[in-house]
Amino acid sequence: MQKGAKKRSIRPAQKQNKQPGMESLMEPKPQFEKPRPIWTPLIPASFPPKDVSTFGSDVPMCRAGQPGEVAPCYAFLASDDSSYTTGQVLHPNGGEIVNG
Repeated sequence: MQKGAKKRSIRPAQKQNKQPGMESLMEPKPQFEKPRPIWTPLIPASFPPKDVSTFGSDVPMCRAGQPGEVAPCYAFLASDDSSYTTGQVLHPNGGEIVNG
């Protein structure tokens, strides 16, 4: 990391631009990424063959996601682009409706 660079955390969001009298509004707001199902090398290594063949077929896209399809969510939450985003959950989940 370069000298003077800011560290960012995905959980919880950091306090930024703190102003007097704004403490209650500036409490850390958690940000999450909630994927399912994502294909990794652990799937065939830890699931029975029958379950491996159907892994991810229960979501509307009928397939498991790839790690590269979820990585942009983590990158966004860790970047300065998410500085105005608080208390949100990103759902890279194959098309499932959340809170609908």
